[in-house]
Amino acid sequence: MRAGLSLGALGLVSWLAGAGAVEAYVRIQLDGKTLFHDDPDIVMQLDPDSFVGLEEAAVRSAVELAMDQWNGVTHSAINFSLGQDVQNAEASTNNHVIYLDPSNQSGWFPGGSMTVAITPITYNTSNGKIIDIDVIFNGQRWNFAAGLEPGRFDLQDVLTHELGHVIGLDHSPVHGASMWPYVSQGQWIHRSLTQDDQSGAVAVARQGGFATLRGRLERPNGSPISGGAVGAIRAADGRLAGVVLTDSSGNWLMRDVPPGDYHLYCTPLEGVTSAAEMTSNSAVDTNFGAAFHGGISSPHQLQLSQGENLNVGTITSASDAAVRDLFSHPLVLERGGATQSIYIPGQNFHNGVGTMIEFSPYISLGPATSDDTLFSAPVTVSPDCPPGSYDIYIELGNGELECIPGAIEVVEPAPELSSLSVSEANVLGGEWIEVYGSNFSEDAMVLIGGHLSQDVRWQNANTLRVLTPRADAGLADVVVQHPDGQEDRLEEALQLISIPVYEDLFPRAGNLAGGTRLRLVGSGFTSNMIVQIGGRSASYRLLSSRVLEITTPAGLALGKVSVRIENQQGHVAEQAELYEYVDTPDPDIESFTPRTGKRSGGTEVNLFGEHLSSGVKVRFGVDPISVQGGRYAGGVERISTAELRSLTPGGSAGEYAVVIEMPNGQGAISDTLFSYQPAAGGGGCGGVVHGDAPGEPVDWLPIALVVLWGWQIQRRPRARATTAAAKR
Repeated sequence: MRAGLSLGALGLVSWLAGAGAVEAYVRIQLDGKTLFHDDPDIVMQLDPDSFVGLEEAAVRSAVELAMDQWNGVTHSAINFSLGQDVQNAEASTNNHVIYLDPSNQSGWFPGGSMTVAITPITYNTSNGKIIDIDVIFNGQRWNFAAGLEPGRFDLQDVLTHELGHVIGLDHSPVHGASMWPYVSQGQWIHRSLTQDDQSGAVAVARQGGFATLRGRLERPNGSPISGGAVGAIRAADGRLAGVVLTDSSGNWLMRDVPPGDYHLYCTPLEGVTSAAEMTSNSAVDTNFGAAFHGGISSPHQLQLSQGENLNVGTITSASDAAVRDLFSHPLVLERGGATQSIYIPGQNFHNGVGTMIEFSPYISLGPATSDDTLFSAPVTVSPDCPPGSYDIYIELGNGELECIPGAIEVVEPAPELSSLSVSEANVLGGEWIEVYGSNFSEDAMVLIGGHLSQDVRWQNANTLRVLTPRADAGLADVVVQHPDGQEDRLEEALQLISIPVYEDLFPRAGNLAGGTRLRLVGSGFTSNMIVQIGGRSASYRLLSSRVLEITTPAGLALGKVSVRIENQQGHVAEQAELYEYVDTPDPDIESFTPRTGKRSGGTEVNLFGEHLSSGVKVRFGVDPISVQGGRYAGGVERISTAELRSLTPGGSAGEYAVVIEMPNGQGAISDTLFSYQPAAGGGGCGGVVHGDAPGEPVDWLPIALVVLWGWQIQRRPRARATTAAAKR
């Protein structure tokens, strides 16, 4: 718990209505201030070590996929990116961090908190500017997975929702929207964004080119309705385009609406989305009844053109009604899939006298079963039904209407994996493989060992051509994920191995008697390999997975020979005529003086050794492991076979090896390192100190359901900035 804050448990199921017109989503508004970022480029940082028990690569991919959902919204400038990783993350620092809290060190999960994840926000109360915002997963209570696992919450699903809060969105009344406040274990539906979510991203950081609907909501007596919901569905197929809340004058505005014909309806926020669960201090009216614009039997049809700003005039609600639905999770159906039943619990259903209605010609409702607390009916979705959110409406015998926005979510058939074209691949990636199965989307994504492939090419519904990513050695799962969040997995289907690859060798020549020290640079190097020079076994030392130090065996004859490496799996890297045996002694560097020099270069250095021939070159600033990099010295003078004089080139501060290169390809590496001195001079710092301690937080609501998403907001008074200059 942060010092000075008095917080209660949180479980928000809330929508906010501000003083101005709101849009087809809900932005966070407090005291008339809409929360916002002053830059649409939002850099988040990840604490991967906090997700104990989960593979770092899989966690990182889940974060990237969640960010991609918001980054890909047309007409929005929102751009999430991952900055440098952090360790031991804290919510109190002014950076935007994603981490898991296993013991409530953050203080946001007191007692037996049922909150799954939380997004604390610090903002300036004078203008609503977001100062700090983090995403914290409740690891004290819940288990998480970077994938779909029974009994665990999916990181990608939860984070997609929480990132909506990060950009300034509140919960949505659309059941299938990512910003709907409830989540269940193993759920994937909120990995993707609905039209409602996308409209929110546009409003937060809008770009031009979209159409809008606007109007006014009134009661039958002509009085305005504040905080009432207005929904728009496509007349052609019944899909929900979005839901809007009215302002205090009854006005509403819906942005980023696709062109087409629409029906409009109004409904109060009651039942699961009751006014008691609001956190806004603005008025939310519920004393009116749901109604279609023009009536449900023959609703008005409005035509919206691309880029049009259409004012539809006044929508008149029905009189207040007693009916309440208590529906909490959308029914997810594959188009063309098996018939399933939808159950709508509620109150005051007029003893079951009424009908269930669905406007889509692609969705069929069977005979309804009903009583005063439940309506249910079988639902069948045709194979050509457009994916998206669809409402259910209940019209009672007493004339009352109940609207359930996004009660049905229609999705493409889930991907199914069967096999791969190969059984093993290089850990370095860069190999093309084929993934076989069925129902593959043209926009499918593929993860191998938790790492996202950067190039997936759809061949047909049964085949994907995939460029393997760099990954860790071992047996790797292969996952195909669709844009809507559905996935299938082949567990431990691909053996990732370290295949040796050659890149560079120094020196390229050595004495026939052997004993020359070589540095071979490449990748995929492991212990227990077989190394051969000219067909003869050579001893080696593994300096890293990219560098070997090889000691040459005696040669059979003068001339060029091959270098061959074979790993335990039998994979071979061989370069013909790579190394040459010569009859001259190998050069050597025994010492040099001085051992330090200026970064600007120009230091005279004398090198001492053996067998130093004419035409020798000297390289300073060389990586002591790979023997790569560096610059050649100027003014090299051969004093004798045992001494050289040179002028250092410029270099970066640090310690480096020195290398000599002979004209015939022989060479030597110094064991002693040469240091480039850091630049002279001191340093200082300056900073901005923000005055005023944080003020009182928002009053938190009690937990509503067993599992849910949540967010909390910390108010910060208007900052008084003072500058402190550091002395040198």
